[in-house]
Amino acid sequence: MQSQSIGEDYLVKTETKGESLANNNKFNQESSTIEKETNNNNIKLIPDDKEKFFEIILKEQQMRLDKKYQDMYGQYPGNLEDMIRSEVFKQYGYDDCPSNHKLYYVLTQKYRNDPELKKQVFFWRNNVMQGCRLSLKQEPPEIQLFNLQSQRVSLKELMLQSHQENRLLVVYSAIADYIAFAQKYKDICKCIITYVKEAHFVERDEQGKFIDGWPIGFYEYEYPQHKSQKDRQQMAKMLKEQFHIPEDLEVYQDQFPDNLFDESFGIWPFNMVVFKECKFIWRGILNLEGLKEKYHSKQLENHLQNLKY
Repeated sequence: MQSQSIGEDYLVKTETKGESLANNNKFNQESSTIEKETNNNNIKLIPDDKEKFFEIILKEQQMRLDKKYQDMYGQYPGNLEDMIRSEVFKQYGYDDCPSNHKLYYVLTQKYRNDPELKKQVFFWRNNVMQGCRLSLKQEPPEIQLFNLQSQRVSLKELMLQSHQENRLLVVYSAIADYIAFAQKYKDICKCIITYVKEAHFVERDEQGKFIDGWPIGFYEYEYPQHKSQKDRQQMAKMLKEQFHIPEDLEVYQDQFPDNLFDESFGIWPFNMVVFKECKFIWRGILNLEGLKEKYHSKQLENHLQNLKY
């Protein structure tokens, strides 16, 4: 059974000394592999140099925030971020090749918690995935969630309820194809959504310039980040209405501002976790780039027969 536990994530907001050392070892291994792959091909790689990499990151951000590229979101046939990155590589004289795209992510892991860089890079501040703090088969800490009626509901209560029904408790933080998954496997899984925070929020100054957020071109969908539990509840209700989430797929909210569920399991912005017999047993896999190879529900489908009651 494939799963993730402490230390297996690449994108971690805070690290212990052991995890930091493990990530440095991963960086060295990946860098060494890339160098070996390119030594005989005369490829110009991004240097492992903080200042030069900082220039690349800030240039990429400048291009991503430019209206020309914001207007391309939803219209560009491929991955717009990859296209922007390719343009940046060429502008700085580096080869637009798979090795440099991979190296970009490796260097991101090395420098993403640098205080000087992080305060200037929107994406690093806001697209922060937590590492999973719990080991498999471990009982979760006491965690309080809120339902759409602003009532507190404990994770333990939800786990006990699903256990009494002989169903797995499956918790996800995004929509994707999860509504279809919840309906297809409702006899095996009790599925809920836990809303953590607004992913692609946008905040501008009085002149309309981006000052914070993670904008991806949705001009009609510009909301600030939550400043209170009430803000989060309003957004959770809007989520339910806009995506026509059925009543039997319950929507909860992580507690503002501590986000203890996300701090424990790292499900934001699109991951999912599974509980059985009131213990944490499964979590979606992320690759080196911090992305899923396919929807986590598809990953879970491959393991349901082994995981179910």
